[in-house]
Amino acid sequence: MSTLLINLNKKFFTYYDKYDILSIDYFFKESFIMKLKNIFICILVFTLSIISYAESSIPKVEYKKIEVNSLEDIKKWKDSDELYVFTKINIDLSKLSPLKKKDTFVDILLPSIKVVNAEIENNRNIVKTLSQKTTLSEEEKKYAENLFKKYRVEYGDWEKLYSRLIIYPTSLILTQGAIESGWGTSRFFKEGNNLFGMWSTNPNEPRIPAKGVRENGFVPHLKKYDSVKGSVSDFVLNFSRNKAYTNLRKLLRENQPPQIVAEGLINYSEEKERYVKKVINTMNYNEFTEFDTPIE
Repeated sequence: MSTLLINLNKKFFTYYDKYDILSIDYFFKESFIMKLKNIFICILVFTLSIISYAESSIPKVEYKKIEVNSLEDIKKWKDSDELYVFTKINIDLSKLSPLKKKDTFVDILLPSIKVVNAEIENNRNIVKTLSQKTTLSEEEKKYAENLFKKYRVEYGDWEKLYSRLIIYPTSLILTQGAIESGWGTSRFFKEGNNLFGMWSTNPNEPRIPAKGVRENGFVPHLKKYDSVKGSVSDFVLNFSRNKAYTNLRKLLRENQPPQIVAEGLINYSEEKERYVKKVINTMNYNEFTEFDTPIE
């Protein structure tokens, strides 16, 4: 009897030990699977958050930045369907013949003008969309606040903001750029892509000191841009938000031709009417209006 009990006990313990081993093995398998499942869920959530962040509700204009080391670099990109801008212009336009200088100057500016216009059109569409929403996401609100601040419009006045998102005629950009930079031969264009003699009042931004010192010891500086596009963008922004160009913006909204819009430049230069006449004559002589597109 005792032997039987022992055997039974042994069988019992043997059975129990096997069951225990199986249970532990089962437990660890389940635990491992659960851990894998949790890891997979974490990875999935993280990936979706990245995708969500990447797929911003605010569309952006993408473009390439191209450094120019030869005329061939400009020619190579001229017929490209991609948006691009030129950064460093490592060629001396003053050494080219008058006709070649003009053509090269135009080829340098046109890509940046195209990108600036695309960005303005993009912001117009964004403003249209956001103005119709009752509530904005944090990203949308932040973007809108920056636009209102940039164009000096009180937050919430969507109509006024939209009216300041002007498309400045390509013909006038080319004309004024040629006049202000000597067809791309000025020191400020060579050193800092500054085509229009835009002044700098911020000592913390990239800038170039002008030659000479004022009587009070003040040294004026001009802005330095990392691309031609930066110069064009700043130039157009100047007309978009300053009170001195209220009439110019009105003429643009009326879809007036560039020769009439140029009359809104009366406050741009100390030369007043003489400057306006110079712009119109230079634009007409070089037939720059052929680069304009209809303003919608």
